[in-house]
Amino acid sequence: CSCISIDYYKPYFDVDTIHVTERLKRVFMPWKDDFFQQVDAHPDLYSPFWICTTLILFTSVSSGLARYFSSDGTKELTYKSDVATLSVATTFVYGFAVAMPAAAYFVLSRLEIGGKLDVVELICVYGYSLAAFIPAIFGCIIPVNGLDWAFVMAGFGCSAMFLLRNLWVRLQAQGASMDEISADTSTGEGRKKIATLLVGLVGLHLAFTVGLKYLFF
Repeated sequence: CSCISIDYYKPYFDVDTIHVTERLKRVFMPWKDDFFQQVDAHPDLYSPFWICTTLILFTSVSSGLARYFSSDGTKELTYKSDVATLSVATTFVYGFAVAMPAAAYFVLSRLEIGGKLDVVELICVYGYSLAAFIPAIFGCIIPVNGLDWAFVMAGFGCSAMFLLRNLWVRLQAQGASMDEISADTSTGEGRKKIATLLVGLVGLHLAFTVGLKYLFF
């Protein structure tokens, strides 16, 4: 099987700084919907891997700092690195980075609206979307009640909008336009497909956001 060969994955890690920068900019400008134009049929796994790794490390450190700053004075104020937290963060982030695209690919395949959108493209766009959570978790360090929720939900909003806008444009480009999907309005089949797709994407991403908050902050 070619997928177990290192050479199979080399093209997905062949990306330069300019391309990475342009793709990252799109995450923080979620009103734009040209991410796949930036990818131009050459999705990369390099940036998603390092975005996930950075998110894992920053989450582990920020979680410890949040506990440190939120201490009520009953315990000695010392910051300690937590290997267990790092392990949980690794499993959680990498797990979602693979499970979310796989689930999205399954849903798109079942609804027969995915066209040629493959798993690598989904991993690419989802991996980049997680970059929005990196600045958000730093805000969770601030020991103010409710502010941590505000930051993680802001990260969720930015990330989810980026995902939905760009995936929708990608589907339209492959023939899954709004008119085609919702053509059978008498039975509501078109509306059901759209609702299933959106609920599946946003629901799983919201689960990631809530999990990030409750597990580490």
